[in-house]
Amino acid sequence: MWIINLLVIRFFVIVLMGINIIKNGGKVLSKVLDRISNWLFPDDFVCICCGNEISKYSRYGVCDKCMKELPFIGNSACEICGARVIADSIICTDCKRTARVFERNYSVLSYTDQAVRLIHMLKYSNARYLAKYLGNMLYDKFLLINPNIDYIIPVPIHSNRRNQRGYNQTELMLNSFVNHIDKVATDILERTIDTPNQARLTKSERKENIKGSIRVVDKLRIKGKSILLVDDVLTSGATMDECAKVLFKAGASHVIAMTLANAHIESALEEEIDD
Repeated sequence: MWIINLLVIRFFVIVLMGINIIKNGGKVLSKVLDRISNWLFPDDFVCICCGNEISKYSRYGVCDKCMKELPFIGNSACEICGARVIADSIICTDCKRTARVFERNYSVLSYTDQAVRLIHMLKYSNARYLAKYLGNMLYDKFLLINPNIDYIIPVPIHSNRRNQRGYNQTELMLNSFVNHIDKVATDILERTIDTPNQARLTKSERKENIKGSIRVVDKLRIKGKSILLVDDVLTSGATMDECAKVLFKAGASHVIAMTLANAHIESALEEEIDD
């Protein structure tokens, strides 16, 4: 009941905010939308997975029950693609037969159940408030692996897609990094071709589809540098490989990767996953 009362109060505050914005000529639209979203959705008080009230602060915005059900990968991961592996395997079957351009990937979650729903909400339903919590998961993974890198670069999306969606979801998640580490660079890679949706493509078709669609904006900045690429989901690895390829070609010394989720081991290559 107290949440309803809180939302009513916030509604009137938002109305007053709107009047003030109109009187003063307006603000940047995206910042206004973010502020309204933060006020409308009391995500500090309810679980982002089940919607139940949270009795205590949660860094990931998840209640104790859902925390146990999230598909964290942990230490049982492929040493190349980062997907969950079975038993004592250190390299998954697919990585044994597939050459990767990036040196290694680390992932937080397997792309199943709640992970799928949360990522889809962030990407396709304008649920920007989730970026803070999902970004915290990424940042904690970053601290765990503690890589020696010079730049953290989000995988770029094309300007057409950014304009349609309003944001790059990976950049939003990386906001959790910027208060702690000054290595996030959003202006090094650029998506130059608005490639067709990859969701229904096979592994080989994805590789061909993404080919030549990404460029390095400033080659001098990355010459001899170690790079950490970040994306929301690793599927076939084609996009990450293309990013790594152009970075190595421009002179980067090392390129590793990190993603929130990993669909590789789940045999979800045909599922609807796109940039």
